[in-house]
Amino acid sequence: MQLDMTNKQHVRLRKLLTDLHARHAGSLIKRDFERVNLFHRMLMGVERTCREVMHDTVASFACDEVMHHMLNMELAHQRIMRAAA
Repeated sequence: MQLDMTNKQHVRLRKLLTDLHARHAGSLIKRDFERVNLFHRMLMGVERTCREVMHDTVASFACDEVMHHMLNMELAHQRIMRAAA
């Protein structure tokens, strides 16, 4: 599913998801794991709002996709750090 770019809420959500993703990646690079967890919690709150308040399954699914990508980046980061050690 893709966000509908004619829907103003989806456009705003896309900007928010992009910002959360970028900040998460930056925190991961800096090894600031408290902030990494903060962005996880923020994204979980956004997803829950999309699902339970807005009843927007497309937006909720988009949040889930970003969360999975964040988790995959963390796994890749862990593998890199172990290989470098």
